[in-house]
Amino acid sequence: MTTAPSSDSPPARPGRPAPAGRSVRHLFAVATLGTQVFVFGFAGLVAYGLRLAPPEVIWPVVGFAVALCLAALALLRGLPGRILGSLVQVVSILAGLIIPMMWILGTVFAALWILAMVLGAKIDREKAAYAAAEAGGRTR
Repeated sequence: MTTAPSSDSPPARPGRPAPAGRSVRHLFAVATLGTQVFVFGFAGLVAYGLRLAPPEVIWPVVGFAVALCLAALALLRGLPGRILGSLVQVVSILAGLIIPMMWILGTVFAALWILAMVLGAKIDREKAAYAAAEAGGRTR
């Protein structure tokens, strides 16, 4: 038994680009920062469990990193969010001072962030050019 799609969701359009209002760069950045919230939380648990630093150091650092991620997520549509997101990447790499594995994870997430910003913007430009060309083709 299948259910009919709800009236408030747009119909599926296979082979068609996403609606013009959705930014791929924004989606990539949200995925990166959202995952980093969990990584920081788990890194704090690892640091606490392995006693890599005193709890009075670990939890404020984790709290700051998570708060920075959440602030960047909230402001991500504009330049301040992208700047905060870049700052999150620096904090992520510097977390390697407490948890050595964070040197690697921080570098991986920084690379993902750069890819999200560069490739996401490129895809958004190409998507806008495609939409403009298609709109121009309809008026002729």
